[in-house]
Amino acid sequence: MSEYIFNLRKRIGHETLFMPSVSTLVLNDKNQVLCMRRSPERLLGVFGNLQANYPNDDKVEFVTTFFLCKVVGGKLKAQDGEALELEFFDMKNIPSSPLFDRLPIPLTELIKKKEAMFVWNSKWLENIKI
Repeated sequence: MSEYIFNLRKRIGHETLFMPSVSTLVLNDKNQVLCMRRSPERLLGVFGNLQANYPNDDKVEFVTTFFLCKVVGGKLKAQDGEALELEFFDMKNIPSSPLFDRLPIPLTELIKKKEAMFVWNSKWLENIKI
């Protein structure tokens, strides 16, 4: 956890923290998925309302900008401490993921879309008073 997030958590406890994030979907030449050295191909979508609850009771809601990328080189090696192991997966066998599990449509359908996806729910405005 970064010092910034650590200091925020000291102030707000386990309340929901809104976090911007960028995610990538990396495909190799066999159409298998991985996250590693990559080159952005196109924007898949911008998604909000992606909520996560952690074992220590911290709550986070992500707004994620999600890109489709292609592998441009490098070796399959975990090197930044964030990943413990790396492996390509066929689209039909992608393991559960906090991002993939919360997408509004299946990953295989999202990749086929010609334009970036934007999800809006007018109910999100119901409790806002102006």
